[in-house]
Amino acid sequence: MEKTDAVVTAGSCFAQNVAKYLRDAKSVKFIESELLQADDPVFSGRYGNIYTARQMVQLFDEVQSGSPDADCAVLRSADNRYVDINRPFIEKAGYESPEAVINARADHISAIKPIFQDSDVFVFTLGLTEGWKNPATGKVYPVCPGVYSDLPETDYVFHNFTYEEIVKDMEDFIAKLTAINPAIKILLTVSPVPLTATYTKDDVVTATMHSKAILRTVCGSLESRIANVFYFPSYEMIANPFTAGSAYASNLRSVQPEPIEAVMRYFEEDYIVSDGSVDYSASDDDIVCDDVEIENSVGF
Repeated sequence: MEKTDAVVTAGSCFAQNVAKYLRDAKSVKFIESELLQADDPVFSGRYGNIYTARQMVQLFDEVQSGSPDADCAVLRSADNRYVDINRPFIEKAGYESPEAVINARADHISAIKPIFQDSDVFVFTLGLTEGWKNPATGKVYPVCPGVYSDLPETDYVFHNFTYEEIVKDMEDFIAKLTAINPAIKILLTVSPVPLTATYTKDDVVTATMHSKAILRTVCGSLESRIANVFYFPSYEMIANPFTAGSAYASNLRSVQPEPIEAVMRYFEEDYIVSDGSVDYSASDDDIVCDDVEIENSVGF
């Protein structure tokens, strides 16, 4: 990556570490298509955490259509304010009407169009295989709508994406992105953050290993077959069992600052033509994960 390269980030909550680093770096041009609020997840736009490949395809299609999701407004049960079902925790105050949500989403998808069309490098972190979707439309949500709304349970079902589904979704996204931006390079990573909980019948440790194994294999398959796709092993650096000690904090989930800093030093050495001006101080404490909201809501 050169100083002239425009770099974009998206993905799960761990991806914010890469975004924070790139935003502070003077050696690349980090695209920030919208003004982020103080408590927003740090990405190139205010789309929040994108946990699944299907969400990424869905967002891309919506942006390219130019028409906001007409069904995005949902009533938040805590205070009877409306939120965007595609990014329910972005506007903490919510909105007073469904129309206000749709208008805000129209502004949002218009603002983030440059992240697809004008970027030179697209960094995407895959986070989960588990998700929730509308059984009638197939639309996927970042968080179970029942956590924060009174949406009928018939409007969403649990779905654990398979290897085949995720590969197909990523192939679709890469093909569509490359079609509008032929010179784009796509850098994939896998989040090392384990699941807080699982909706499968498995133990959460088993569910975590299942998810990460699939996501890592997807990345390997794509990198081996598609010329403009690359992989950075942040997952292996954090989660591998061959390192003395643990990269995780006492909660066995958050990643400690020192390992994150080490990962980003390797990232800089591998990818960035640097003048040594990056002063990156990592902390997982201010990384925004939606499952924190879930814990607050359902008592994990």
